[in-house]
Amino acid sequence: MQVRDATVGPLSGTRAVSTSWTSTVSNGTPSASAAICASMVRVPCPISVLATRTRGPATVSSSDAVEAIALGRAVADQGIDWFEEPVIPEDLASYREVRRGQPIPVAGGECEYTRWGFREVLASRAMDIVQPDTCAAGGLSECRKIADMAAAFGVRYIPHVWGTGVALAASLQLLAVLPHTPLRLTPKEPILEFDRSEHP
Repeated sequence: MQVRDATVGPLSGTRAVSTSWTSTVSNGTPSASAAICASMVRVPCPISVLATRTRGPATVSSSDAVEAIALGRAVADQGIDWFEEPVIPEDLASYREVRRGQPIPVAGGECEYTRWGFREVLASRAMDIVQPDTCAAGGLSECRKIADMAAAFGVRYIPHVWGTGVALAASLQLLAVLPHTPLRLTPKEPILEFDRSEHP
């Protein structure tokens, strides 16, 4: 089982962790995946599990909508903030099914590019949270446009960063100018998903 960021904690400034495991670990069953998730939530560390991904070999999502819905329902009481890439990134119809079929907010979009790529994601209400990768999705100017589009649709925007220090620096610059979503008197501060897995 691969758990990303397993060594992070309060000393690193990290307040949350994203987990990842392959379908071979859980035998592709929602109940086994739910047991893995429950054991991680119980770890005595002041961090919370932010996302659970069902990823297969070569970073190909390994669940279909039926399996993802069952998993989302099985872990709904674990305090998970979002369900990231529950199905193949290009399958927006399945994203919508997962969104309707279980209670955890659905996130994705790190494999999507430019405002034109995100237009259908947003217009079809496929995701509750979009996560463009700042460097891959078109850079600072383009990602600011995507963020403004997401705000207009009431969809949260959490930048994804994976790679070099330059990518991290660019994403932090973007984070500084993101609009608060939801917009209210005491909004949630924007956060960044920093993927610390190995980069080629």
